[in-house]
Amino acid sequence: MPRLSLGLGVQNIRKVGGGAAPSGIPVTTTSSVIVSGSPDGFNGTYDKQNDGFWSQPADGNKTLQWDSGDAAIPLRWSLVNSDTNDIVTHQTWSDENQIPMSGWPNGETIAAA
Repeated sequence: MPRLSLGLGVQNIRKVGGGAAPSGIPVTTTSSVIVSGSPDGFNGTYDKQNDGFWSQPADGNKTLQWDSGDAAIPLRWSLVNSDTNDIVTHQTWSDENQIPMSGWPNGETIAAA
């Protein structure tokens, strides 16, 4: 007996990607952030200051700011210790309106306090 085919092929298509995009903490609505996992001593709570950066109340020399600290690097979020000149810059995040929560070069993570 001949087989009847209607030519209706069903394809199962799945997208394979790099996962969800990294998320960020909104700058305008966040007054404090917590840095953890830093091998460079940047761990702690950072409070938003009037001049647009965050600093640790316990150590005002440690800041989180929208500035790479290096003219050769585009503007990025950076953790800066002005005492030791240590700078950890997030190399891929380019949104100044959100603080990157992950993807920091030394494994740091940032969460809203």
